[in-house]
Amino acid sequence: MITKFKTALAAAALLIAATAPSFAEEFAAPNTWAPPAAYADADTGENYDIVVGDPNAPITIYEYASLTCPHCKAYQELAADEVQEKWIDTGKAKLVYRHFPLDQSALAAALTVQCLPADKRYDAVKLFFKNVDKWAQNPEGLIAVLKDSYGKDFTFAEGKDAKDSLIECMNRKEFAQKSLKAMLDASQNGVNSTPYFIIDGEHVRGANPAEKMGEIIQKHLDAKVSK
Repeated sequence: MITKFKTALAAAALLIAATAPSFAEEFAAPNTWAPPAAYADADTGENYDIVVGDPNAPITIYEYASLTCPHCKAYQELAADEVQEKWIDTGKAKLVYRHFPLDQSALAAALTVQCLPADKRYDAVKLFFKNVDKWAQNPEGLIAVLKDSYGKDFTFAEGKDAKDSLIECMNRKEFAQKSLKAMLDASQNGVNSTPYFIIDGEHVRGANPAEKMGEIIQKHLDAKVSK
């Protein structure tokens, strides 16, 4: 499977390599880039973003993260659940999670997530962060983590072996390019670290505590009310 994984990931890895120079760029002025609201397939309508919360919430939190990034994992452990409970589950904000894989293992995990049904993708993100030690050095561990959660019969396509169905998904035409389009755009517009948030237009770097994230969200909510 590892050899097949390497074949399936080769084109996507080239995409990451092509963007590498922009990762090192630093912008003297605050970044004001506004990301596209959504990434979707024009033909099928498939949404490549992972959206959590009310789609019509007044505040949008864009999160760019790499599934092997220790700072991204720290944010998940220390702040993400509280931010979701206080701001997303209450309808004040929605989260748009976007993959920003910084290495080959994170790339494998990101594409594995995207091969899942939309309603399972954010759960898989959290599973992979929680169990990163079980898969970061071995791509077969990604499937093992999913089977531990969903049962030994888990597969990406009914009636097919989990490994074969995952590789088949990854080999779909332009699948990797479309799944990583958000990362490519972001890396060309000043997003050069993870985790990286854009909250109602404000760029916020790093694994900030829930209290700090809440202050930023509330500030933008107040600004909308005052208009």
